[in-house]
Amino acid sequence: MTTTIIFLFLSVVATEKIPIPYNIIRDFKGIVPVKIFTANELKDYGGADPTKPIYLALKGVVFDVSTRREFYGKNAVYNRLVGRDSTNAVAKMSLHETDVSKAHDISDLSETQLKDLEEIFHQVYLAKYPIVGFMDYLLSVEEFAKQIKPQDEL
Repeated sequence: MTTTIIFLFLSVVATEKIPIPYNIIRDFKGIVPVKIFTANELKDYGGADPTKPIYLALKGVVFDVSTRREFYGKNAVYNRLVGRDSTNAVAKMSLHETDVSKAHDISDLSETQLKDLEEIFHQVYLAKYPIVGFMDYLLSVEEFAKQIKPQDEL
């Protein structure tokens, strides 16, 4: 039921754009309706304000990592990854600004890095953190086409 509601919600929001891949919807365990974030909106959840949750986006899926404030909060080791889409940096296991600033651009990743990204996405983030929303770029045909693989098609 939740999967259907989310799919219909994103289909209406998208209007002429492709919704997020089915496998992400299928695995979604959050609340409905979901929030669609822009990169600018996500910046508000970067750990600087102790009264706000801490969000990190990976592959366009926004996770609430607030339960691990000691790792993701202000001045913490992984704080550079939060309040943004950190797909490229996580795939490279890098905190360098050049990698962090590439956000969800996966064009320079090796096959090994892509495999590592999938493993981290499923075994760490999907397994441990609640999904609170999705990035707006997932509703873009161009971005969807760059990330889709045959097994992800509806």
